[in-house]
Amino acid sequence: MECLIEGAMIPIMTSALNCLARINGDFVIQCTESGISLQATGIAQQSFLQISFDKGTFSKYIYSESVNYGINSKAILSVFKDVKHILNITMKVEHVDIEYTLSFEILCNHQIRKVYRIRLFEANPSSVSSNASTAMNTISIRPALLQKGIQYLQTRDEILMKVLNNAVSVETIPQEGEVRTVSNLNTGDMDEFTIQAPTSLRFFITGLLSVLQFAQVIAISLIQCQFGEGGSILRVQPKPGCEHAGVAFSFWLMTSTEDSTASTTASRSRMR
Repeated sequence: MECLIEGAMIPIMTSALNCLARINGDFVIQCTESGISLQATGIAQQSFLQISFDKGTFSKYIYSESVNYGINSKAILSVFKDVKHILNITMKVEHVDIEYTLSFEILCNHQIRKVYRIRLFEANPSSVSSNASTAMNTISIRPALLQKGIQYLQTRDEILMKVLNNAVSVETIPQEGEVRTVSNLNTGDMDEFTIQAPTSLRFFITGLLSVLQFAQVIAISLIQCQFGEGGSILRVQPKPGCEHAGVAFSFWLMTSTEDSTASTTASRSRMR
């Protein structure tokens, strides 16, 4: 596989890599005839993110064989630093003896060229499956609005999202002696608000804020959140019709009930 990244795709790819790095220190890269898919699984399999790039998003895309390997997030982020000075990046999978590497040839301002090679390692792609009948609730909201509501809580730990028939709030989960902080989200600002079963979802926000930021980088006007009761999977993706041409993402986040911990496994959903 060989592809050429230039123009607006450079900051988009940089944002995608930063987003994946917030999920895990390593992620999986898959190259197929149709394009490139990047996948990261969170600690204890509490979350899963997949970002896909259609081959048409690259200025050049040459496919030779299927690639399914792991790569270190920190190593690849070192390649995509100082993006303001980068004109284009040629990314290529190289096979030497029994070792696969991902090479980057970077053309910078003043015709300066840099070359990086990162070793790839064997990795199995993750998969997510869930019972569709449990995702009876759907909210479509601007990513900036949800991001602002969560950031208002000023926490990096677990939060609680309460969903009623006509209201949504995100809240901190205070320890003894602490004050609960509540951020109410205006349902009037939501494009879609379909609640079949009011519920409370408890989950860690690790990765979610980065996903919301990435959605804004690729100009997603509305994201769609689908979920069931506490203990089900919360799925976040662009609302149909609001996708970025050639770039897609889906984020799955395990939740628990209000009175349990986020490590509780959903009874009718699984992530592996």
